[in-house]
Amino acid sequence: MKFGESEGMLLAADNDEKVYLIEIDKDVINGAKIR
Repeated sequence: MKFGESEGMLLAADNDEKVYLIEIDKDVINGAKIR
């Protein structure tokens, strides 16, 4: 689920939220490591 959400966030980040992408990336990495 995290990866699917990340895909949507990635598209939004491409719009005008590069910093947000980094935050999501950290969240995804943490979630992946925990799972």
